[in-house]
Amino acid sequence: MNGMMLCFSKIKLHGELHLNFLRSFHDIVSDQQQSFDEKIASLLKFGLNVFSLDIAIISEIINNQYIVRYVITPDNSLAVGTIFDLAGTYCVHTLAASKALAFHQASTSRIAHHPCYVNFQLESYIGAPIKVGKDIYGTVNFSSPSSSTPFSQQAHDYVELFAQWLGSEFARKSANEQLLKNNNTLVKLESIANIGSWEVDLLTSKVTWSEQTKRIYQVDDSFIPDLASAISFFKEGDSRESITKAVESGMQTGEKWHLDLELVTAQKQTIWVSAFGESEFVDGSCVRLFGTLQDVTESVLLREELKSKQAQAERMLEDRSMLLTKISHELRTPLNGITGMLTTLLGEHNEAKRTEKLKVALRSADN
Repeated sequence: MNGMMLCFSKIKLHGELHLNFLRSFHDIVSDQQQSFDEKIASLLKFGLNVFSLDIAIISEIINNQYIVRYVITPDNSLAVGTIFDLAGTYCVHTLAASKALAFHQASTSRIAHHPCYVNFQLESYIGAPIKVGKDIYGTVNFSSPSSSTPFSQQAHDYVELFAQWLGSEFARKSANEQLLKNNNTLVKLESIANIGSWEVDLLTSKVTWSEQTKRIYQVDDSFIPDLASAISFFKEGDSRESITKAVESGMQTGEKWHLDLELVTAQKQTIWVSAFGESEFVDGSCVRLFGTLQDVTESVLLREELKSKQAQAERMLEDRSMLLTKISHELRTPLNGITGMLTTLLGEHNEAKRTEKLKVALRSADN
């Protein structure tokens, strides 16, 4: 009976310890007041306390090199960025096992002659591989120059939990960084091409403008647009009527639009924009409008100037043609007189008449 009570007491104690571990772990990873790096520091300190060890490291493995990314040591003797040969660390065995691995007394284990023990005399170690997706990022590991009690299966589970959370957070951090990079690239491209993007969520009535779109409209960054105000910026008359019809048609039939329209900015400047838009339908209903807006004022003005110069050139060609026609007419009239008189001379034998006809021909030449 006493043995059974002792067994139940141990189970209860282990259960309470496990719950305490989970509560503490949750408090750290869900703390929104801490940055990503601060959470990692808190997690490593927590791990040192859980495993009763002295050194905590998060490594990244690149080309068989072990790179220290985060570290806690008693004397701060190991710097972030320090690089070791992977084969010279216990983590080479952890990665080979592809799961949590632990040694509580390296000097009496199969790794007694391992370079890590020979060089650093680390007696105890527990670590797990960190995976980002299907790829190995590195390891999270805890160690000490002192031997420890054998690590339980629960300890293996705990370090695996650390590794899983770190893997998911590294993946999310990488995705956010890539998203930010892509967004920055898009912003630069928008600025270079003077093209802004926009979106209308018809389910929430929320209108979103990119930074470049706000620059085109000449509004403050804090400006919050809606669909009606966005349309009201288009110049009253043909431009506003055209964009209104295009938006209505897009919402009803899904027809895309691409229009060159006049827009009056918040600074009362009239510009030309190329407006492109399309719609998204779900279950037969339009739920979203999105597209781009490009300031094409310079190209429109240049196009109008070219049209004006072309019309001017065409008028000049027409005037030149009329002038040549008139000159041709003016030349043909006296030439016809000369030709006629000379032709009649061929059959004229009367000297007086020949002289008179020559005089007529000469007068025609003078004209």
